[in-house]
Amino acid sequence: NETVRTLGSNSLPESLAVDEANCMVYWSDGISMTTISSGHMDPTQGVASTFSAGGNNDFPTTMWHEPQENMLYWGTSKSRIHRRFLGGAPAAVQELTWSQSGWSYYITGI
Repeated sequence: NETVRTLGSNSLPESLAVDEANCMVYWSDGISMTTISSGHMDPTQGVASTFSAGGNNDFPTTMWHEPQENMLYWGTSKSRIHRRFLGGAPAAVQELTWSQSGWSYYITGI
C-alpha cells in the first residue's frame, strides 16, 4: 500500500533532489521561485523545512545532492551555483565562484 505526498495548490515543484541515505527529498518551488523545501520520503513525517534559495529574480533551476559531504547544490536562473550543508551547522547558503586559483565560496545572506 503506497501513500502519496500531496503538496497542495500553493506549491509547484520545479527541481528535485533525493538523499537516499536519510530518506529525504528536496524540491524548489515554482510558485514562490525563491524557496527549497524538504520532506521525508515517508509522507507521514510531514514537510521538514523550507529555506530561502534565491532572490532578485534569481531562482533555483537545477538541484543535486552530494552524499559524501551531505551538501545540497543548485544552479540558478542567473547561472550561479549555490550550496547548503544539510547536516546541521553551518546552514548558511553559500555561492560558489570560480577564479584562476580555483573554486571558492562566500555566504550569500539569502
